[in-house]
Amino acid sequence: MSNQRQVTIDSAQQYLEAVSAAEKTGDEDFFFWFKASTDINDYFSSGIKTLEDEILTPTVLRTLGSINSASALEIGHGGGRILIAACSKFKHVTGVDVHRSNDPVKRKLASTGINNYSLHTNDGSSIPNKANSIDFVYSYIVLMHIPSIEIFRSYLSETYRVLRPGGLAQLFYGRYSRMSWKARVRWSLTGYREISYSNTDEDRKKLTNLVLTRRTAHKIARKIGFNVLDSGSSLKPDGTGKGSQNYMTLQVPT
Repeated sequence: MSNQRQVTIDSAQQYLEAVSAAEKTGDEDFFFWFKASTDINDYFSSGIKTLEDEILTPTVLRTLGSINSASALEIGHGGGRILIAACSKFKHVTGVDVHRSNDPVKRKLASTGINNYSLHTNDGSSIPNKANSIDFVYSYIVLMHIPSIEIFRSYLSETYRVLRPGGLAQLFYGRYSRMSWKARVRWSLTGYREISYSNTDEDRKKLTNLVLTRRTAHKIARKIGFNVLDSGSSLKPDGTGKGSQNYMTLQVPT
């Protein structure tokens, strides 16, 4: 087994174990594992803000048109923070994640009367939906934590496959951050960097991290067949300055 394959397995297993343990201690602990919040209302309000401020950009809204008749899919729905917000705007929302701890999400959805959704467990690199069946795919604070560039390529290929002609994707990925000068040289030469973290409680949410140059991300997307409509950076939690992700708005040609 290659070292990269072992890293992939180890990081996925740590994620599954941590999410499962959080679920067992209660719904709030489960939700707050994905994003620390002052209370449950703050947690889900932050999902609305992320969706409206960062995912549904003017380019996305203008190109999609009427989103209340469109279907959406979230790669890595986690604790449902953004998915629940998306359900109020789209006709149907599909969430895919490698974890099986969806009961807290389902209970929250049921308590608010939301039923226009489906949740699926995937294998960490593919999407269990039919080809040409989705209008909009998005992913936020997920692709920056995958273990390898190969998985990034796989998710982009799967996104292209499930989108209808003319369909859009708003995908966030890890951007350049603090690195040593040696890492900067390697990053500039390869266009990406795979980072492995130690297995500690502090790092268990980010056992691996994938950082790409914007040029490399766009090159991969175009090679798959996408048109790149827009790009930019995420916001810091306080809404000022650049966050830890870049995004690209992609469209399947008609």
